[in-house]
Amino acid sequence: VIFPGNPGSALFYIPYMQSLHATLKKDFGRVRCRAVSHLGHSRDIYKAAFYTLEDQVVHKQRFLEKVYSGEKGDKAGSS
Repeated sequence: VIFPGNPGSALFYIPYMQSLHATLKKDFGRVRCRAVSHLGHSRDIYKAAFYTLEDQVVHKQRFLEKVYSGEKGDKAGSS
């Protein structure tokens, strides 16, 4: 899972994730690469509003709980 730095839109990281996926798949077989945009950083996905740091953290926690509940995995961040 990629949690973006700045910019906070996951769309910015598509080329990086494609390269990462190809490399990991070659080395490890089946892999999933996902990125989660920051709240308010992707048009038409999240409502326009002011989000606190706590809002951003809870958003990522909920994503991990929903998508990866009970699974092992690695997370990466960018700044």
